[in-house]
Amino acid sequence: MQKELIAQLATAQEKLRAIDRLSNHIQKVETKHEKEEIAYLIHQIIEADYLSSDLARMVASWSIQANKDLFITV
Repeated sequence: MQKELIAQLATAQEKLRAIDRLSNHIQKVETKHEKEEIAYLIHQIIEADYLSSDLARMVASWSIQANKDLFITV
């Protein structure tokens, strides 16, 4: 029972970290469409049982997109 609760807590913390990152990224993107896509991703994470690799990849993708000004363009 205790191991199950610990696993559920770890899953919830992982999802909350991803949601927190995405909520910060909403402020950085420029278009309304991008903001809506991030909001939809947050909704998907909330509804998911766990943070799958696909969802984690999408979070990473938005992290790169939102912070594209930090990368050097040549």
